[in-house]
Amino acid sequence: MHEHAALVQKGFDAFAAGDMVTMNELFTDDAVWHVAGRGPHSGDYTGKEAIFGYFGLLMQESGGTFRNEVADILVSPERAVALTTGHAERNGKQLDSDGIVAFKIADGKVTEAWAGLFDQYASDEFWSD
Repeated sequence: MHEHAALVQKGFDAFAAGDMVTMNELFTDDAVWHVAGRGPHSGDYTGKEAIFGYFGLLMQESGGTFRNEVADILVSPERAVALTTGHAERNGKQLDSDGIVAFKIADGKVTEAWAGLFDQYASDEFWSD
C-alpha cells in the first residue's frame, strides 16, 4: 500500500475507533479542513483543535452514528483522495451518501483536506435542524 494511502486509511480507522492520539499524529498543527456545501457545518476549520472539534460535533449531533466507509484511496506524490460512503442518523433522518475527501500531504502528515458528499443537498438538509 502506498504511504499516502496507508496514512489516510489509518486516519479513517482512528476516527472510527475514537483514537484521538493517532488522529493528532496525522495532521500538522495548522492543517485546514474544508467542508463543502451550505449546511450549518460547511466552511473551513483551521488547526487541529478546530478540525477535531468539527469531528466531535458530527459525532455529537448524530448520537455517535456518523461513520465513513472507505471504498478506495487514490494517490499521487502530494495527494490522496478517499472515495467514501458517509452514514449517520439524526432526528429521525438517515444519511447514506457517497463522497470524497481529498487530502494534501507533506512530510507524512495531512496539511489540508476537502470533504464533500456527491448528494450535497441531502447532506446540507440532514445536518440542518
